[in-house]
Amino acid sequence: MKVFFKASCAAVLLLAAIGSGYADEALYMDKLLNQAKVQSTGRLTYWGLPIYDATLYRSATPNASEFALEIRYQRSISRDTLASRTADEMIKTGVPEKQADLWGKELAKIFPNVEPGTMLTAVYVPKQGTTFLLNQKPLAQVSGEDFSKAFFGVWFSDKTSSPKLRKTLLGQNCLSPLFSEPCAP
Repeated sequence: MKVFFKASCAAVLLLAAIGSGYADEALYMDKLLNQAKVQSTGRLTYWGLPIYDATLYRSATPNASEFALEIRYQRSISRDTLASRTADEMIKTGVPEKQADLWGKELAKIFPNVEPGTMLTAVYVPKQGTTFLLNQKPLAQVSGEDFSKAFFGVWFSDKTSSPKLRKTLLGQNCLSPLFSEPCAP
């Protein structure tokens, strides 16, 4: 009985430590968004292999337009591949190729090489643009609504190449005014 009690106490303490670590980790988002709340999470896979886990954060303030997308990579990807793939996805959502290529080159200067566990976060705030963070630390800011719409369109446009992930992340919600597409996924 004593062994069972000690094991139970150890398990409770371990779960509490793990839970508080995740809670502390999400606190950084409150500094970026007013009372940030997780709206949803999803995973992108390719041929059954996990590529990354995505979490969409929204402000708890009613009708707030700001949001954040946090990506936790499960695979190693070079900065050039990451930037090039993002530009290709922008083109698929309707961004002119020339503009997407320019933004892809800019992203190649911003993005790091990622390894499993690397966390990139993109925060959208109207009139400020998109702020990128690497493992919760500021990385860069790109101003302009056009860039923000193109970048976040990779995940949230109705023309995304990952409609299942879009539906998982958005549900029945919109990211207006950045996207004017209908809410229903």
